[in-house]
Amino acid sequence: MDESSNLSRSVAAALGIAAGIALGWVALWTGAASAAFDPGSPEETSGPTEADCEAQLPELTERTDALDTEVAALKFEEGLLRSQLGIIGGLPIPWPDDAAPQWREAQVREQVEAAMSGLEGIVLHELDCSEYPCQLVVESVEDPSTPGVVSTHDYDALTDALAPGLPIMAAALDGRNLAFITLTDAKLDREVSNRVDVRRDRLATRILEEAP
Repeated sequence: MDESSNLSRSVAAALGIAAGIALGWVALWTGAASAAFDPGSPEETSGPTEADCEAQLPELTERTDALDTEVAALKFEEGLLRSQLGIIGGLPIPWPDDAAPQWREAQVREQVEAAMSGLEGIVLHELDCSEYPCQLVVESVEDPSTPGVVSTHDYDALTDALAPGLPIMAAALDGRNLAFITLTDAKLDREVSNRVDVRRDRLATRILEEAP
């Protein structure tokens, strides 16, 4: 074998080694790149597993049951309080959607102011529209039309100016002639009527307590 053959073999071997090294580097780089961009398994990237949820379920159910029990107890207590309030004086009557506009607070105040402006001998004590229907409390400071007798006729001029036929109650309280006028022409059911009576008593008590 001559020297040229040996040289050829040496060159071929060197090229083979270089190619192997190059392939090794390519394989190594490819593997590293794959690892760097590996999105991971579904278990590593997803939320809690089904087993995790099942493990937490008993505790959550127990907490929900406890809250339901507490809500039920509060509703029962609310019912008792409302019942007691109803026995004591009835519950406030909300304004019905179909209440006539002329008997709502804004227009009622204008009507009362206009009616009172032309009257003498009648004092306005209170106009309460906090609930349905508005209640007007006035006092006649003149001698009664019938001596010794309290009469709603002492307020005819006022009720005629507001609307004839309005429900009115007059009473002598501590020597004072007070009148309570219910400002609505609608027929009141028993619940509302009873509540009106309670409101009258409270308004009268407050007016008398505030008297000098």
